[in-house]
Amino acid sequence: MVEYGEPVLDINSRVRIHLLEEFLTLHRPPGLIDTTPGVRTLLLNYDNRILSLEELMKLLVHAEAKLLHVESVKLKSRIFELPIAFRDQWTRAAIDRYMSTIRAEASYLPDNLEFIGRNNGISGKHCETVGELSEVEKVISSASYLVLGLGDVYLGAPCAVPLDPRHRLSVPKYNPARTFTPEGAVGIGGMYMCIYPMESPGGYQLVGRTLPIWNTFGNLPNFGPVKPWLLDMFDQVRFYPVSEQDLSLLRQDFSEGKMKLDLKVEDLCMKSYNQFLKSVEEETGQVKKKQLEAQNLIFQAEALSLRDSVHAKQEALKVLNYLATMVVDGPDHPGAVGPAPSKTLAKIPISLPEFPPGHVNSSRAPPRGLKHVFDEKGPKGFVEAVLASKGTLLTDTTWRDAHQSLLMTRMRTIDMKNIAHATAHTMANAFSLEMWGGATFDVSLRFLHECPWDRLAELRELVPNIPFQMLFRGANAVGYSAYPDNVIYKFCKQAKETGMDVFRIFDSLNYLENMRLGIDAVGEAGGIVEATICYTGDITNPKKTKYNLDYYLNLARDLEKLGIHVLCVKDMAGLLKPSAATILISALRKEFPNLPIHVHTHDTAGTAVATLLACVQAGANAVDCCNDALSGLTSQGSMGAIISDLENSEKNTGVALENYQQLTTYWEGVRRLYGPFESGQKSAGADVYMNEIPGGQYTNLFFQALSMGMAEEWEQIKTAYANANLVLGDIVKVTPSSKVVGDLASYMVANKLNLKSVQERATDLNFPNSVVEFLQGYLGQPHGGFPEPFRSHVLKDKARIEGRPGKDLPPLDFTKKKLELQSKFGIPLRDVDVMSSIQFPAVFEDYVNHSKKFGNVSVLPTRQFLEPMQIGEKTSFTCLQKNFEVVLDEVKDNVGEAGTSQVMFDINGEKHVISVKAKDSSRPSYLLRTGGPVLEKPTGPTRKKADPGTVGSVGASIPGRVVDVKFGVGSMVEKGQVVIVLSSMKLELAESATVSGKLISVDVAKGDFVSVGDLLFQIQ
Repeated sequence: MVEYGEPVLDINSRVRIHLLEEFLTLHRPPGLIDTTPGVRTLLLNYDNRILSLEELMKLLVHAEAKLLHVESVKLKSRIFELPIAFRDQWTRAAIDRYMSTIRAEASYLPDNLEFIGRNNGISGKHCETVGELSEVEKVISSASYLVLGLGDVYLGAPCAVPLDPRHRLSVPKYNPARTFTPEGAVGIGGMYMCIYPMESPGGYQLVGRTLPIWNTFGNLPNFGPVKPWLLDMFDQVRFYPVSEQDLSLLRQDFSEGKMKLDLKVEDLCMKSYNQFLKSVEEETGQVKKKQLEAQNLIFQAEALSLRDSVHAKQEALKVLNYLATMVVDGPDHPGAVGPAPSKTLAKIPISLPEFPPGHVNSSRAPPRGLKHVFDEKGPKGFVEAVLASKGTLLTDTTWRDAHQSLLMTRMRTIDMKNIAHATAHTMANAFSLEMWGGATFDVSLRFLHECPWDRLAELRELVPNIPFQMLFRGANAVGYSAYPDNVIYKFCKQAKETGMDVFRIFDSLNYLENMRLGIDAVGEAGGIVEATICYTGDITNPKKTKYNLDYYLNLARDLEKLGIHVLCVKDMAGLLKPSAATILISALRKEFPNLPIHVHTHDTAGTAVATLLACVQAGANAVDCCNDALSGLTSQGSMGAIISDLENSEKNTGVALENYQQLTTYWEGVRRLYGPFESGQKSAGADVYMNEIPGGQYTNLFFQALSMGMAEEWEQIKTAYANANLVLGDIVKVTPSSKVVGDLASYMVANKLNLKSVQERATDLNFPNSVVEFLQGYLGQPHGGFPEPFRSHVLKDKARIEGRPGKDLPPLDFTKKKLELQSKFGIPLRDVDVMSSIQFPAVFEDYVNHSKKFGNVSVLPTRQFLEPMQIGEKTSFTCLQKNFEVVLDEVKDNVGEAGTSQVMFDINGEKHVISVKAKDSSRPSYLLRTGGPVLEKPTGPTRKKADPGTVGSVGASIPGRVVDVKFGVGSMVEKGQVVIVLSSMKLELAESATVSGKLISVDVAKGDFVSVGDLLFQIQ
């Protein structure tokens, strides 16, 4: 890109570009493909294999020295006299359409010409006297517009500016742009005039309509087959006003070749032109000053309008589109197989000023807490305060692990915000609120269509006194992959700045090198480093020697050397029995008297409260528990039980049970909203001591089984989980390592494999991707090493990673990444959005696309988010600080095009109709159908089954969706090459070629649903 002059409109710069373009045309070197001029730039498209950048630059420097002085230039300029009808019916129709479908209110509506006048300090109002023009219309009619560019907006569309700077009306474009502009419309944007050559979208302020400037077949005078547009560079356009009726006749004659344009040619002498500019310099300055003063007033009015009304409604209508789509297609919430959401609203505690700080019903600012200590004194001061506390400090996991364990992580931000103020008072003495990280980051984007960073920032504002805590996956942050080190450092810095305090850093294999990176990154960001020992096995069982007391003590010693602030024991499956807890915590307390000890467990076997109380008596400073309404089963132990048990002891939690109970009442109501995501588990299960399934994974694994059509095999999957763990070497199991074990267990049951056969057939099986990557070393190095010969049989010649994954990855260029993503999505992005994309690229892309279409759906009440509204049902939400009351009025199917439904709403008293094209046009809309489960099973044609006896006939190993087809029919593939990729509830499996040869059929397409054994492809 060659650029001339300052970033201002200067016709001299445009002429300079023209001279350079002519020079390059005459002296075109090999490798220069084409040139594209702008107003003050020239874009050079060249092949650097033929013409190097150095050679091109030399040519440009040489050209610059040879170019004529601009003032010596005379340009041939054709002058076109074109009719214009101001405020014509077609322009008015385009504006009316914009107001009814996009934006009803704006400073430029309903009269663009009046708006142009106000922007320039002159009158643009319509004159009632026939034949009399407004000041704006007079300026347009007096101007001679010089064409400086073509095709800037659409093919053949002129980018033209008045030669006389006193005629340069200045005006902003539509915001947002129109979706419809009539052909031949004349618009002004900035200082430029454009004539729209065809019916199209557009953004310039519309002033009227003129003749067609595009002729597709080039068969009329002034057009040609090679040049079907009317105007050329440096042509001039001068408008003369006509009536709307006269314009219609002229347009008809012109389109039939009957009208001859009044055309003449003049020399545009740049020397004379510059002298003219000098002569009107003072007047031009006065015009610009007048424009600037007018535009400042317009800008202020427009800013208020946008902020307070228009933008809010636009976003609200996107949310309405979400509601309408659900009415037509039904809810789309994978895993939602439980009872429908309750219609009873959760009871939010009242908030009144007469109650003192610390009372659940207080409307005052909440009392000081450990968050204030941390902010004022840093991690060291926080540690001192924790160690000095004689009572038991609680971490409330209700906002994170509780719903992750019971409700598939589907808790929405709005339900946390509703209780945040009451929580800040009631739990003011807490160690922390666990509310971020783990699976919440992924699920917020993937299923809830919410930004996790916004959740953190919004809740931080509402809870200023209690430390926030997150679950941080060591070298993986909140993702499942290895990232460059600078990504981990950047993530921690962003999280700390957005509101995070305590970073619970763990590794799914207890691999020290992965944790070291996270510890260093959190430390540099200024966060509280809570390093984690993941507990597995049973230290009270002498037969289980791999993970004994010495193993845990040695790991704690290694972590202490890294300068951690808090030591956490994370029992993700509920395997830590009360007796084992006493032994482990007592030993840790004795060896690390100056290190706060924090304990996390699950209640899968029903022992969580007993275990935590044992930990308290053994010396733990803080324990994890959750609100009673979300406690038990695979979640954490009951907070109410712990509060009550310790209430009258030295270990008192400082939480008043009567205040706490109002939180419980609220969460009981909220939990009923999330009925669709209940697993149906009715009781504790001591079989966890045999299968060791983590609480946070239990429901996900169960729903994975449901989605794969394996609900009847759930007991087999739990047994297979234990066997899969043994196959993989008896590893520590927490996301993502637990997912590896779960994927293998589901795979084993789906393919009727047992502990012996899966190892015997390891060489020939297509294992889930997670299993293969674990064995390659992508998660790190497991304690005791990888299982052999199973690992070698699975991997064959695949690469193996030694040491920390990601340690050799080059630093990520965040600036470059941000620019790439903004270009890809076409919207501005924050740095935290870029980080979300880095962690979950495909998920973030889906989130952005969903947000573009449906807006910020996090503002919806949960029941309306989860299930379709009923006729006559009312709901309300707040969008950009404006309240919207919505009523579903009516639904009509098959309006116009088959399968298109119209959903009619009343929004703040205005009727609004949204058309939705149904996913399945063969059936009535979801709301008008009788019955229908919350989640319907995928339907499709009966598929041909693979023939196990035919070499090269490959069937699906698991039921699921086809997410990628890497080769087509006729392709040559090698044995082991991935042909199809299947996915089922995060379980991803690559189906590979079983033999080398030619693909003679590919029997599925991306998006298809397949069952086990369905034919995927055949190889000859």
